[in-house]
Amino acid sequence: MPRIVIADDDPDILTLIRATLKAFKADVIACTDAEEALIEIDHAPPDLIISDFMLPGISGIEFVKKVREHRSTAATPILMVTGHTNYAMEGRAIAAGANRFLYKPFSPSQLRVAVRQLLTA
Repeated sequence: MPRIVIADDDPDILTLIRATLKAFKADVIACTDAEEALIEIDHAPPDLIISDFMLPGISGIEFVKKVREHRSTAATPILMVTGHTNYAMEGRAIAAGANRFLYKPFSPSQLRVAVRQLLTA
């Protein structure tokens, strides 16, 4: 059973992601900010991290950089999502260490494809 940590402050997105990830029979930990997600990641490294680009407190970019600094999560796949349409964000996310990027609103099938690819990479 894969362990997936989500960091997103939008309750609707958390609900959508959690519902979509049921298909993977995953242990899903939903966090509303990066600090909470970092605590969960330190507790037990996940198989996948899904993070919003814009988070309260530590930004999604800073969160990704912190994840990459830890030896236990340096290679953990990261999917970053955003509701903004500034396409420079994708380049910044990939440069920081994200593996994939999805723009909101995304469909459950788009999310499933991205998660499947990241979990099997």
